[in-house]
Amino acid sequence: MMLRRIWLSFVMLCLVAACSGRPGPEVLTPIPEVADGAKVIRLYAVTTRTADEAPLLGFDNTPSFELAYRYYDISVPPHRRAGQVTWPSRTPDPSKQFVVVDSGIMERPDFLNEVTARNRSNGSGEVGIFVHGFNQRYQEALFRLAQLTADAGGGNAPILFAWPSNGRPLEYIGDRQAAIFSREPLAELMDDIVKRNGKTLIFAHSMGGFLTMEAMRTLKLEGKDNTLDKLSVVLAAPDVDLFLFRRQMEVIGEMREPLTVLVSPDDRALLLSSRVGGGRPRLGALDVSDPEVASVAEDFNIRIIDVSSVESDPLRHSRYINLATLYTALEGQASGRTDLATAGTFVFDAIGQGLLLPVNVLTRN
Repeated sequence: MMLRRIWLSFVMLCLVAACSGRPGPEVLTPIPEVADGAKVIRLYAVTTRTADEAPLLGFDNTPSFELAYRYYDISVPPHRRAGQVTWPSRTPDPSKQFVVVDSGIMERPDFLNEVTARNRSNGSGEVGIFVHGFNQRYQEALFRLAQLTADAGGGNAPILFAWPSNGRPLEYIGDRQAAIFSREPLAELMDDIVKRNGKTLIFAHSMGGFLTMEAMRTLKLEGKDNTLDKLSVVLAAPDVDLFLFRRQMEVIGEMREPLTVLVSPDDRALLLSSRVGGGRPRLGALDVSDPEVASVAEDFNIRIIDVSSVESDPLRHSRYINLATLYTALEGQASGRTDLATAGTFVFDAIGQGLLLPVNVLTRN
């Protein structure tokens, strides 16, 4: 009965968070029309999901043993609120809504060649891979990546790694198994991108953080230290058992660039996940003011950042969505100050225009 009450509470919170119905695969139908002032972003998708029937070029929640590759050109409307995705209606309006204007199937060699070419033409030297979280449908994750890319000011060749989440709030255990199913394919993608492009950013949310940790563990066990050394990894609200995380880090070892973990002690989704897991603490809900947390950061060369000041959804689990608009300020600090490019515990001050404050300084003051 207790477990049932917990999950009923979770479902109710999900319903509150979702003010409108969830989009179906029809939103992936290309609409070859671009509004004045709209920005078209090319995204790539690599997935362990099974493809839907053409012409939608989407994927359902059935696991596939073969990786599939796609591209999507998504038009982002010129006047919109940062952090929001306005879904296409039955009669799409590109001036107000996100719409797919083109899409297509790719083979692995073509995918790798195009990503590499786009990365080199932009010259920044870093490709980004987004790993979505629990209870995500394919089209939701794809449009979310479009929003994040637009809010962060663009990207070289944004890639979605879409694992076969059931896309239903009550399928937590099933989603966890689907994530484990996808760890070797994600490790393969990481290795492919690093070998072609060098430094690669991995941004993972929620259960996607668990999957990312398992993929890095796989790379370590396969002896691919060179790939790990070129990864820049950010885990946003990671739904990872804290004890399991320590074991994973013992295998992975110290990363060349500190692993970044975005945490919020008030994260309601992770509180429920912890209860379902027998009360075991979650990595994404750590309290950076706890001296033991600072010790963990130092021991494993981790950068732990409290982002509780960032506006969020009712579940307080998706702050990363609104953090994208502050990415440039945060990145600028990290590149210009050695204390922010190293391990430690920090607090992100959204009101202070993206200031990142070391916890040891706050406690001394």
